[in-house]
Amino acid sequence: MFPRREEAREPFDPVPARAAVDGDSAEEPEEPTDRRALDAPRRTAPWSVHREDGGEAASRRTSVRVRTDPGRVAPQSRIDGVTVTFVVDRWDASRGGQEGYLGTLAAELARRGVGVSVLCRDGADARPGIDVEALVPPGGGAAGERRFLAAAASCLEGTGGPVLAPRLGPFAPHVQLHGGLFVDALEAERESMEGPRRALFRLGTALNGRRRLLLRLERETWTGAGPRVMAWTEALGKRLRELGFPDGSVRVAPPGVDLGLFAPESEPRVAGETFRFLFLAHNARLKGLRTALEALGRARRRGLPARLAVAGRGARRPWTALAARLGVEGAVTFEGPLSRAEVARRLRGATALLHPPFLDPP
Repeated sequence: MFPRREEAREPFDPVPARAAVDGDSAEEPEEPTDRRALDAPRRTAPWSVHREDGGEAASRRTSVRVRTDPGRVAPQSRIDGVTVTFVVDRWDASRGGQEGYLGTLAAELARRGVGVSVLCRDGADARPGIDVEALVPPGGGAAGERRFLAAAASCLEGTGGPVLAPRLGPFAPHVQLHGGLFVDALEAERESMEGPRRALFRLGTALNGRRRLLLRLERETWTGAGPRVMAWTEALGKRLRELGFPDGSVRVAPPGVDLGLFAPESEPRVAGETFRFLFLAHNARLKGLRTALEALGRARRRGLPARLAVAGRGARRPWTALAARLGVEGAVTFEGPLSRAEVARRLRGATALLHPPFLDPP
């Protein structure tokens, strides 16, 4: 359904050297981003969305900035007119995780004089040098996904510079695979469930048009020419090579850590002091909160003075009920979402991060 474009030949290193965690380092970089990489050609394809009668349907677009030309050229950067384009579902640097990392990367590129354009379904960014356009509202299942992809392809037509996406798809020649493969993510989600939900999960996926579409696009990408992929770990890099990605198209680059911000407290733990564990996740089920609570209960029954603080968005009631059933409700606190600075403070003060995920490619 979606024509394939020519493979980009020049690599684009999407990790700025010594990028600050907040994207606003006080130090100036010694060298600008590699110009050869920024000049890499982009694959383009004439995507379209069709009605049942075969006629072409113009995608409806809502934009942070009002524009009337669907084929407009992305804003020019301050380095030879080159712009890096991010194609993502959601753009919200305050959310942490994938969104937070990409927001930090975009801010660092903009600070270095590279133009940044974001094509998304939902989001906004008030920071200078980052142009965000919400093309198609979220939702709509497979049809909504097709409209978004078609609108993004229309915007990219005739532009230059790298295109970066966080998942495998038909038109991004550069991919930072934040969440691993979609097929693996679905299997991990099933493993995190119990009872009837787990038993019926694969049937639900088979009936879900958007999931089927994303799985097919991912499979077509890794069986075709394929993009250049950045993976966080050797395990994910190995998985990609086993699927047929050439060694030269996969780069393993673990994310950096600001040791000035994320550093343990210097004072040693006092004997007999309570062990204070921290659990961080927005998708608590997928990141293994049930396992963490069960481990906490087992440790306390064996005499370990342990407590657990749980931070992140999401429904709290099911987990407080589970903690009560396990007899650890008095040893668990639910903190809700935390700021980045507060996360760093909590990590410094914790005995350890308790993190037993079903899926965590980074």
